[in-house]
Amino acid sequence: MRPFPLLLSFVLRRLRPGRVPAAVFSSIMILGFTAGCLAHTPPMSLPDGRPNPDGIATLEAVEIGGVEQWILIRGRRADAPVLLRLHGGPGAADMPVTRHFTGALEDHFVVVSWDQRGAGKSNPRHFDAETMSFERFIEDGHELTRYLKDRFGHDRIFLMGHSWGTQLGLRLIQRYPGDYAGYIGISQSVDQRRAVVLAHRWLSERIAEAEDETTARDLALLGDPPYRDHGDFVAFVGLLDRYGANMDVGFGTLAWVAVTAPEYSARDLLRWLRGARRGSGPMWDEPAYRDFNALADAPELEVPSHFLMGARDRNTPLALAQEYRDALGDPEVARVVIFHDSGHVPFMAEPERFNREVVRAFLDPEVLERVEDAGRPSTSWAGLPFVFYTPETGVAGGVFGGGYRRLAPELPASSVETAFTVTARRQYVLEVFPSLHLPGGMRFDGTVQAQEYPDRFYGVGPKSGGVEEDFTTRTLSARTRLQWEVLPGLRMGPQATLRWERLTEVEPGSTLEDGLLAGIRPGVRSGRWVGIGFLVTQDSRNHILNPRSGGYMELSFAGRPGFLGSTTDYGILTAEVRRFHPVGSGGTVGIQAVLARATGEVPPLLLPALGGRAQLRGYPAGGLRDRALAAAQLEWRTPLWGRLNGALFAEVGQVAPGLRRLDPGDAAVAAGGGLRFILGAGAPIRVDLARGRRGTGLYMTIGHPF
Repeated sequence: MRPFPLLLSFVLRRLRPGRVPAAVFSSIMILGFTAGCLAHTPPMSLPDGRPNPDGIATLEAVEIGGVEQWILIRGRRADAPVLLRLHGGPGAADMPVTRHFTGALEDHFVVVSWDQRGAGKSNPRHFDAETMSFERFIEDGHELTRYLKDRFGHDRIFLMGHSWGTQLGLRLIQRYPGDYAGYIGISQSVDQRRAVVLAHRWLSERIAEAEDETTARDLALLGDPPYRDHGDFVAFVGLLDRYGANMDVGFGTLAWVAVTAPEYSARDLLRWLRGARRGSGPMWDEPAYRDFNALADAPELEVPSHFLMGARDRNTPLALAQEYRDALGDPEVARVVIFHDSGHVPFMAEPERFNREVVRAFLDPEVLERVEDAGRPSTSWAGLPFVFYTPETGVAGGVFGGGYRRLAPELPASSVETAFTVTARRQYVLEVFPSLHLPGGMRFDGTVQAQEYPDRFYGVGPKSGGVEEDFTTRTLSARTRLQWEVLPGLRMGPQATLRWERLTEVEPGSTLEDGLLAGIRPGVRSGRWVGIGFLVTQDSRNHILNPRSGGYMELSFAGRPGFLGSTTDYGILTAEVRRFHPVGSGGTVGIQAVLARATGEVPPLLLPALGGRAQLRGYPAGGLRDRALAAAQLEWRTPLWGRLNGALFAEVGQVAPGLRRLDPGDAAVAAGGGLRFILGAGAPIRVDLARGRRGTGLYMTIGHPF
């Protein structure tokens, strides 16, 4: 953490007027970019966002079979049963995508994702593909199994393979049955040669039904199976994809999940793509792999096994898995679970049910019952009084209440929250916040606010502050947002706003008396604005109220055109980026950057503004406002004792008539520190002391500044 004290010192030295803080912008942005690019895995957190002392979350390289190979280990309890995943391919590492779909398994197991040799992070530029042999993979798997048994003190671990990983998994449980307590084969490979024949027959029938001359011609060029050339086999699987008989999730979705996965850096993604492109080519001439036949080679199993099969999968057909189950004979040894809405990757197509089936397969009935009970929707209520202090409000307090319910077991909790606030300066605010998470990734949220608010106006422009005029407004406002999930974590949709505001008190002869709200019509003291626009958000934070890793991005535009009844035409475009990176044991570095641009006849009090308890602390709320805004802040949060955390922060911000007129020489800077006491839900009680060029501000409130 050496860079942070240096930056803080730099800001403090330049709080005197006349200094140019351009390097502060650069320092914050460089550190924030670096924090977002380093490969890491988010820490395991308690429900309130604090570090989980009983959990484990590591991303590490280990030497297996004489080469460096990477493993990701995650679990809510480090003493939970170990579950080792074997990805498909070979070469198709799934570390950057599986946690997105099956992260719930970390509540019950220590989940180990392994990038096998030649795949993902274990695929360096000069990797020798000649070392990729079936026998070498078996020995690698056995060596890793022994390592995990010794490290976690278990006699046996659980094993789960997908596609190619099921061939490797069957070989491991057959050769070393004493090492494994149970096995799951996802899209279990049974008889490679017959699988291709069945798939070819099915595809030929679908092509004839569809009268698809293009695909018929492509299939005829490949000829009939078996395909002795690896390229021909890959081309055949591609034809299956055209008819939805293989992958359940599109490449665009997988690419997005992988790019946003914190475990993979840009270099790792290139390694991942190279390994996936190589595929199983180096092993294609091995009969043990190309002509794999579990019916002949593994006619008996000693380890309880479960085959999780997609009904639409033609790459590893369900019928062959059922035939293999029947041949094994003992229902206590082998069972088939059918996913009717899935193809080759049921853990991506039906993740909620998949996670339940894994728990059902490996955990005892009492644990399973608790898991199912926890997933049933229920309503909870919360209510509490609160007290806070800021320079703009003085001592303030109120009451808060909320109701919370999951509309489906796999969804985040929907809520309706309300708060009533009264301050020592006779400011009254009533707020209601509904937020609904609906099936299919849809989300609706809104805000309704009514307030009577004495405040202070400091003028417009980067050098404002000479003007200090008291005024009071009465406001009724509402905002609604409807978003759909277009990619994992990425949502977009329309938003609408309504605002009615009336100036009830103003100093005679002040600059506000004429045209405060209408902007261009002197004497108008009330206005109404109806807005429509769009919103795009991407959220990968590990916790909403108390994040330690991940990020949040938002792009928002709301226009208030006159034809909708607005008093004046104007619009505001806002872009915001937040990044969080874990540091040490429980520490976090967070960075936020914001840009805003207003166009049209913007009322002065509705211009983008800086200052207050959330952005540019140490300056009065609304102390800097203009048509363009740029701001950034960096904060280091670290645990002190129990739920008590400490924080150091540095901030920089600027306003101007336009983005091109932003001048680092006009920027405002602030720095300070504070204490945070983490409540049970994760929101902190915050006390911050900030120093800016206009003095010092003390803030006692709830919630992190970002």
